[in-house]
Amino acid sequence: MLPITKNQIQKIHVLKSQLGWDDETYRAALESYGVKTCKQFDVSKAGQFIIQLQLLIPPDFSKRPPSREQPKKYAELGHRPGMASPAQLRKVEAMWADVSRQPDAAHREKALREFCLRLNCPEEIKWLEHRDVQVLVKAMNAMKGQKATEHKPDGGDNAEPLA
Repeated sequence: MLPITKNQIQKIHVLKSQLGWDDETYRAALESYGVKTCKQFDVSKAGQFIIQLQLLIPPDFSKRPPSREQPKKYAELGHRPGMASPAQLRKVEAMWADVSRQPDAAHREKALREFCLRLNCPEEIKWLEHRDVQVLVKAMNAMKGQKATEHKPDGGDNAEPLA
């Protein structure tokens, strides 16, 4: 009696996922074969179990499960001539999260709006143009450098707080 192969274990787990089974359902199916884990199968029983699982999959089932990936933020804006791309908008937000001292997302968003206004950029970042992104990135890079200096032992601990 040969033990289950790694390939069979993988196949069982793929089928379990394709069937959308939770652990409870999966364990119940295993118990109907007299085992608690698939590693307790021998090659023959594992083969039978795999065939039974394959029979449960609908014939019109796609081999590739539907994508669960959410569209990236600002993707709906697409390409707009002269305007910042969705990737640039995400970069601005990510850089702001790095340099901002605000404790939570809501306060960080409000501070970013104020920061944009101070630099003569649109308050709503989805309305940023390419040149606005360049201005913001340059300013945030300077803030990042200033923040790094602040944390050095010889750096200015008395510096004004950044955004």
